Amino acid sequence: MWNGTAASKVDLNPAGYTESFGNGIANGLQVGYGYGSATGDNNHALLWGGSAASKVDLNPTDFTESYANAASSPPGAFAREVGSGAGSATNSETHALLWTGTAASKVDLHPTTGYAFFKALGVSAAGQVGDGYGDSTSGAYHALYWNGTAASAIDLHANLLADTGYAFVSSQAFAIADNGNIVGTATDDGLHTYAILWTPSSSETGVAADYNNNGTVDAGDYIAWLKGNTPLDNEVTTPGSNTAGDYTEWRARFGKITGSGTTLAGAAIPEPSSCALFLTALIAISLRRAGPRS
Repeated sequence: MWNGTAASKVDLNPAGYTESFGNGIANGLQVGYGYGSATGDNNHALLWGGSAASKVDLNPTDFTESYANAASSPPGAFAREVGSGAGSATNSETHALLWTGTAASKVDLHPTTGYAFFKALGVSAAGQVGDGYGDSTSGAYHALYWNGTAASAIDLHANLLADTGYAFVSSQAFAIADNGNIVGTATDDGLHTYAILWTPSSSETGVAADYNNNGTVDAGDYIAWLKGNTPLDNEVTTPGSNTAGDYTEWRARFGKITGSGTTLAGAAIPEPSSCALFLTALIAISLRRAGPRS
């Protein structure tokens, strides 16, 4: 890790690791992966807080290998990390993963049917993005969006690229901003690759802590939380789990309605939902001629 100069270099390689790799950084956090005697020479997703000694091994107990690709740590909010992993829990298939700082916090973002491979590449307060393929995509990579759970997965390729006038056969999503903007690429049937921008609708947004997804943070959401419903729609904290923190977030947002946005660290942040995301811009400039991905 550097802070602008060669002299500022910090070696993050932990004791017991032969090699390690950094993939992402956010507000004092770094993520990547490494391997060595400490991991049985398997690649493990890693999280650091600025030093080798601060290393946290994010590899879940039922995974053989894992990788952390990106982190998000908005001021005043809990940190999130995303990546992928495989092991006995996944029948050795690669699944997209979401963490909140520990291996035990792992959320498997892999939908139950239609996909054989997934990885998450970007994360922010607005959700997670990446790509995947399987029977439902005819074996081609499709850009994907999640909001904290496997059930929230949206295929950005199938739902939002069909009406652009281009014969796109594959796509990827690499990063998502706190305002919901998503960037990635798409490749057409002539193997031309294009830069893609997806943006959330400003008129249709999910409401944070609207746990029954009826457009208003109201008593119905408290009942959903009280019943222990899991997962909760539009969850703000502990994604995929029903906890006391979810009650705190509901109480803080009681009365908010669709279109008012959500409050996080003092800033209004809209959260995309399945009906909210739509393609508003396509940079139709061929960047390169690409071959099929292996």
